[in-house]
Amino acid sequence: MKNKLCVAGLLAALACGLVLSGCENKILDVKIVSDKANAVSEVKATLTTDTTNVIVSWDAVENASGYVVYLKQGSSKSVNQIGYGQNQSVYAEADGTPSANTDADKWSYLLNTSGMPAGEYTLGVRTSSIEYNVGYSDIKWSNTVTKP
Repeated sequence: MKNKLCVAGLLAALACGLVLSGCENKILDVKIVSDKANAVSEVKATLTTDTTNVIVSWDAVENASGYVVYLKQGSSKSVNQIGYGQNQSVYAEADGTPSANTDADKWSYLLNTSGMPAGEYTLGVRTSSIEYNVGYSDIKWSNTVTKP
């Protein structure tokens, strides 16, 4: 019992000392830094000649681990994530037929438009980084494409 009282007294003295020493007029300056991944510089959207697909293309950026593709219809405020970019294939502008990509820095996404209503569409790309403490980039939007 005597040991418990001694420990309790020591803890009380320590707490009192911490409170008194913490009462100075000091301002704690905390800065939260949230870095973003490098955004792609340009996103190009091309409606294929047969109007069945939209080819979305962009160039790779440094330290990117992947690319997320987004779709926005007309002047809608809603944005939908529709897929992920790839650099294994390139697509023919006539009908979207894939062929082997020989340039690993050229990325793309093929959007099949067969189930989409006629109208204007804008596509965007957002970069994720290989660095664990870096967030996604802002979305870089393409030109508008019109599906007849």
